[in-house]
Amino acid sequence: MSEKKGNKSINKILVALDGSKYTDKTAEMSITLSKDLDSELYIIHVMEENKLPLGLEEFNRAAGMLPIPTHERLEPESYFERVCSTFVGKAQNQAKESGVKKVELLCVTGNTADEILKAAELYDIGLIVIGNRGLGTFSKTGMGSVTTKVANHANCTVMIVK
Repeated sequence: MSEKKGNKSINKILVALDGSKYTDKTAEMSITLSKDLDSELYIIHVMEENKLPLGLEEFNRAAGMLPIPTHERLEPESYFERVCSTFVGKAQNQAKESGVKKVELLCVTGNTADEILKAAELYDIGLIVIGNRGLGTFSKTGMGSVTTKVANHANCTVMIVK
């Protein structure tokens, strides 16, 4: 793809993973695209500041972290580091094993949609890959609010995985 005004080439892909049921499929899709397009892959996980994720039991299962020792249940930073290194690190390893040329892991705290959009701008991303719904409060009511905000405000193409 050539670089044109208003269009970015897809030489950098940002995939947002949150531990929901869409995580594995979203990761697989982004890894396949990165390999096929010879693109760099940026894997982002965002934790809302001072909050453990909603849907905690599903999140823990996705991260392979059940049961969590009692002393870690109320420590968001420790919990976040373990989650990021476990399931997001899993996607990073799969990408490297698949032959993706560059894989970078981004574990940040803040507003999820805002942090995804900031990372897309900072790294000059050409494609964001995100799950249809995540672990948020409204995850069963339609397309998630994070997905909607990212799709509506990104300055690049957004692929929504169902």
